[in-house]
Amino acid sequence: LGDYVDRGKMSLEVIMALFILKILYPDRIFLLRGNHEFIDINQTYGFVEEIYSRFEMPHPGDVYVAINECFCYLSVAGIVGDKIFCAHGGISTAGFTRHELKRLQKPYCISNDEKLVYDMLWSDPVIDLKGVHFNTSRLSGIYYGEEEFVHAMENIGCKAMIRGHQVLNAGHVEAWGRLICLFTATDAENKNKGAVALVDENLKIRIRLFTPDATRYDVLKEIKSGGRPKDNGSKNGKKGKRDKKKGKKGKKSSGKKKEKRSKEKGSSSNSKDAARMKKEKRKEKERNLKKKLKELGAGISEDEPEEQTAMSQSATCSESATSGDESVQHSSDDDDGGDTVGARGCGDFVGNGELFSLGTIY
Repeated sequence: LGDYVDRGKMSLEVIMALFILKILYPDRIFLLRGNHEFIDINQTYGFVEEIYSRFEMPHPGDVYVAINECFCYLSVAGIVGDKIFCAHGGISTAGFTRHELKRLQKPYCISNDEKLVYDMLWSDPVIDLKGVHFNTSRLSGIYYGEEEFVHAMENIGCKAMIRGHQVLNAGHVEAWGRLICLFTATDAENKNKGAVALVDENLKIRIRLFTPDATRYDVLKEIKSGGRPKDNGSKNGKKGKRDKKKGKKGKKSSGKKKEKRSKEKGSSSNSKDAARMKKEKRKEKERNLKKKLKELGAGISEDEPEEQTAMSQSATCSESATSGDESVQHSSDDDDGGDTVGARGCGDFVGNGELFSLGTIY
């Protein structure tokens, strides 16, 4: 959803990781452009300083310019499963139809060259607003209310919208039954949580949260687990262990002695094979991580992911709306925390004459 830079001290690592994923999985990874992927913005909010401070070379500006040239070829909108519109800021009042989106020609270098692009990158929803107004807080784009939003979804032929653009303490906020605002970068302001949306083949949307104190180990552990529910599983697991212990009490003492001797024998054998087992585990871990990396672009594990959510009142988004649409459903629990993200493909991506995996990109 954009704003990959200017969101912390590691913008370079973030954008390079995303570029690498795009190169490795060109038909599964899709990067939408945010307003900070324009050189007139990221030269003001920290990205240019980061590049110049980290490269000891005669012309670090060459790196900065090259990255911004790549940004000019990013898409500004996408439609998931033909029903969920995705853009960094939201809707526009300038010919907001699929026909007009198809007419957009990349590269775009300055965001205000095209009003349709400009609005989708800079606009914000406002809960009780009537009509459309100039965005006075950003001095760019528009403010839009529910009526204009519903009208825009009808024009574009979509049931819901997912957008970013605003820092949210809880990581996400929902409004009007079919608008989801996401902010993924943790600790951008006031230790905010980060959130991602998972969309399954039935267009059911789940929100996953993660906290600023999540470590890389936590993230890798979550990836390896495939997003399996934790709470119920841990309870059932403890119950199962108790049942096993009860069953063991009924065994004969001779059986216990045999089991003890078997364990002692196995212990000496394991010490000899420790190096081999460690090597095998490492290889298995690498295979699992590679598999999960693919799933980050193509889909999540078939196991149901842990569903988590938190609501937060913001200046522009409601904290209490839920989806009642039959075609696009949103579900979440009230658990706190969570660490990682996956995304599952739905439908086909057809854009610029190519076959993709999630919907249509523009």
